[in-house]
Amino acid sequence: MGAALLAVLSLVPSARLQAQGIPGLELDIPAPQGFTRYFREVSFRRGDFNTDGSVDISDAIATFVWLFAGGEASTCTIAGDTNNDSAVDLSDGVFSLAYLFRAGAEP
Repeated sequence: MGAALLAVLSLVPSARLQAQGIPGLELDIPAPQGFTRYFREVSFRRGDFNTDGSVDISDAIATFVWLFAGGEASTCTIAGDTNNDSAVDLSDGVFSLAYLFRAGAEP
């Protein structure tokens, strides 16, 4: 599992929020007094681009299809960052394949 994320949200009067890359985080919050903060911990598995619960060849394929063939984006963007370099790119798919077939480092 990847490190848990902490979502920190700061709002004024009232807002509807949807955090990209964090599934299930959608809030309607009245904040008549001004500033409010909410925290939510979200867990994910790094390398699980297709969010099916395991890291396998389908994740590398889904990464490449998204990058180069207009495929569907991951519902958890940070899970697609297999090598933890703060970007989802070609190196993440390659990292997944190295892990699976060349005894590379675990995502």
